[in-house]
Amino acid sequence: MSAPPTRMVWNKGAWIGSVVGCTTWMALSAIAVLGHDPLLGGVALALVLGVVLFARALWQRRAAVHPIRAVQGLCAATLVAALAGIGFALWRDSIPAEITTPLLLSLVVLPLMAGVFELRKRLEDRALSH
Repeated sequence: MSAPPTRMVWNKGAWIGSVVGCTTWMALSAIAVLGHDPLLGGVALALVLGVVLFARALWQRRAAVHPIRAVQGLCAATLVAALAGIGFALWRDSIPAEITTPLLLSLVVLPLMAGVFELRKRLEDRALSH
């Protein structure tokens, strides 16, 4: 039997890694698109910046925000930014419609991660309440 979960705590390195992991692929995609569609590339970079600023705000409020809720918020912000970028690209006819489904399916990992962290939080709460 495994040990009960301990309370998850904020960790600067882990938080930076989470932010980098959530945004690097978006930033690289934005840079790759800049030559083909500068407006789309600029919008995509702005969306990345929005996620990074949101993550920074969560870090600054870490005394009031549980780290699991912050990770879930980061996943949600990344998902919203990615959907906005894909929607904008489709609206501008900048990406072929046939790759829309694979792009959207690749985003499923974000709500799945948020769900895993929700389970972790519930286990943590249950273990610490006994």
